[in-house]
Amino acid sequence: MVNNNKQSLLATVFTSDHIKFVKVSMDLIDDYLIMVNDTDSVGRFIGRSKQVSYEDEAKWVEKKLENKELIYSMVTMDEAFIGNIELMDATDKVAELGIAITKDMQDKGYGKEAIRRLIDYAFKEIKLDRLFLKVYVDNSRAIHVYQECGFKEYKHDEKDIYMELINIDKYRVNPVKVSKKKSHKKELSGEDIDLLRDNRNIKKSKSICDTHEDGA
Repeated sequence: MVNNNKQSLLATVFTSDHIKFVKVSMDLIDDYLIMVNDTDSVGRFIGRSKQVSYEDEAKWVEKKLENKELIYSMVTMDEAFIGNIELMDATDKVAELGIAITKDMQDKGYGKEAIRRLIDYAFKEIKLDRLFLKVYVDNSRAIHVYQECGFKEYKHDEKDIYMELINIDKYRVNPVKVSKKKSHKKELSGEDIDLLRDNRNIKKSKSICDTHEDGA
């Protein structure tokens, strides 16, 4: 559990409106254990069926830090522990998203805020092209949150639903910028417009192989 003595020890990587995303820390192991050893509210959704010891969790933290994995602990602005969120196996511009929120912080909007912020971080800062995740078919609450964050199902089986989110902004064509400078051209009359239209039709008839209509 976070106290005032830990405030200077938690290394903030990025933030959202109500959440600090910090590096995983030995100082948060007690909070991690409360979360992952809560089988009913957390453990069963993240594949943890056995109780985890302090020593095991310490080794887990050491490994994450040593490998510089993209996992972040979430705390409030007052540094109360919320949970962990991770971009797993980030290779070839693709990563799997995983999140766990401790029981006391569930149903408070932190999950949706955290996922949306991590999506932004993954696409804009890390330059990933695609995020995916899997969720138990009976975890309707999580499925709803993922859908609200933009994830869409791409396959499922009896146990899991697989969802993905593509970095659309990377493939979106930038709109043409229109100059705001005042035009010095005279305003066309009706006769001028008709003349231009006739000339345009003549050009089109001479280039019937050209499929791109000028000005379309």
